[in-house]
Amino acid sequence: MQHLLAIRDLDDRQIDSILEAASELSRTGRTKLERRRFSAGLLFLSSSLRTRAGFAEATIRLGGVPIDMSDVRWDPDMSAAESFEDTLRTVSGMVDIVVVRAPVDLSSRQVADSAATTIVCGGDLRSHPTQALIDVFAIEQLRGPIEAQRLAICGDLTMRATRSLLEYLDRRPPSKLILITPESRRSHGVSLGPVLQERTSFRTLDDLEGIDVLSMCGLAPKLGDDHLDDAERAEFVLDPVRLRTLPSDAIVLSPMPVIDEIAPEARLDRRVRLFEQSDLSVAVRMAVLDQLLVTSD
Repeated sequence: MQHLLAIRDLDDRQIDSILEAASELSRTGRTKLERRRFSAGLLFLSSSLRTRAGFAEATIRLGGVPIDMSDVRWDPDMSAAESFEDTLRTVSGMVDIVVVRAPVDLSSRQVADSAATTIVCGGDLRSHPTQALIDVFAIEQLRGPIEAQRLAICGDLTMRATRSLLEYLDRRPPSKLILITPESRRSHGVSLGPVLQERTSFRTLDDLEGIDVLSMCGLAPKLGDDHLDDAERAEFVLDPVRLRTLPSDAIVLSPMPVIDEIAPEARLDRRVRLFEQSDLSVAVRMAVLDQLLVTSD
């Protein structure tokens, strides 16, 4: 039984297998394998649109049945809600695979001891491994091999999706990595190896020359010491003026949702391909489920 709680849980062979399967699925919508019927528990204790709908649709396309769970058991007469570990153990004992989105650090919650079947992290406090796979898949489908790209990431580097992407890039570095982020949002906590460190530099959003892929990951105001006012955040908003410095054959992506990090006028630019990236995500989620179900059989 193999869990996918972070990118490190997949070896290179499995990553290649997932990306290759996703490529075929995005073209044909079909799997190579004919598998038995299966059930996928969608344990979403935090709000979600793309991840939740994407895994439900991926399950259906694979011939499985999604079982949606989003409510924490609670009643005024109860002393407390059921523990997360008990909830996870109960659900995982009833289905074939569980996708979990919850406000906890799954890697530190003894998931392996609590779960009775394979667990996929659909976003926790620290990681979002399937989003990193989706980001890379979209780059390679829309632009080319990740190793050949000059990739810029703009926004909050402490976000779970960005951290997981950096963990992936550390294993398979792009040609160049450009980080565009305020000083207070640089502490992503990912230990980058010497190769990626050597290829990494910092810029502002006013200089997008020589960039092949720009990923706009967002920048929330936050509270307390991490607070950024509107003027500070405005430096990290992609608008038509800043787009003028981006090469004509570059692409702009985002893990979404897009709140205000891309100006409405900028979203009309043909290089902004957010929804194509979102459309490709179902094929990746199908490939992830297929890979982990095979591993668990």
